[in-house]
Amino acid sequence: MPLDSTTISPVQTASISLQLRVSAITHRGTTRTENQDRVCVNGWTMASSMDAAFETVICPDEKCVVMVADGMGGRNGGEIASQTAIQFLSARVPDAANLAELNQVIIDANKHLYDQMTGATKGMGTTIVGLWFHEGTARYFNVGDSRVYRFDQSGIYQLSKDDTMAAYLGAKKSSSALLQVLGGSNPEREIEPHIGSLLLKAETGFFLCSDGISDLIADDEILDMLRNHGNGAADELASLAFERGGHDNLTAIVVSVD
Repeated sequence: MPLDSTTISPVQTASISLQLRVSAITHRGTTRTENQDRVCVNGWTMASSMDAAFETVICPDEKCVVMVADGMGGRNGGEIASQTAIQFLSARVPDAANLAELNQVIIDANKHLYDQMTGATKGMGTTIVGLWFHEGTARYFNVGDSRVYRFDQSGIYQLSKDDTMAAYLGAKKSSSALLQVLGGSNPEREIEPHIGSLLLKAETGFFLCSDGISDLIADDEILDMLRNHGNGAADELASLAFERGGHDNLTAIVVSVD
């Protein structure tokens, strides 16, 4: 998809009278000793394991950014990579005027991560997936295999692209070797972010997660949870992942548009 090099004009945007109800949860899971996932909602960031979801209501005209990062790279490297990426993007994404600038911000985040590497953290990396809400528009982006979906009464649709060998080969396996992330190699590698945008509509929503959720819960099950529990699905999906082993860090964000 070609990048949009122009600012979206007011006549193209949806009504900004809508509001966003956001629920977010992250946890180290049942087997990992630490949480290398990071969750961010409009500047609020959490790394510690949570017993219940954080909830807030936001006007989409506030340049709200929600993100999930899944770090990798050893005991210290993963958590440093995910935290570094979240902090950088939280500061820079709201200033992007269009999709082309958003694309460059993510490329800059990749370079920034390499600049922060030291001997102990060489090769650290992180996935990133996010939504930037502004002026009635949702702009989505990802690198890696953390996911963002749009859902409504007609179904659930994955907006992000999985940067995995399985996805590249067209296989149905939910998890596979990653083809690109932010950082994640030594020497430095360039990335090609996945980016798009759509207008906000009432009675629709978005779901973001790390692979600690999507590896254990199928898309149709996620949709059932979202339909039956609304924003409470963040807690419900985390609990279901625990019941199925919780072998990885897990993070979920539910955004409902009212």
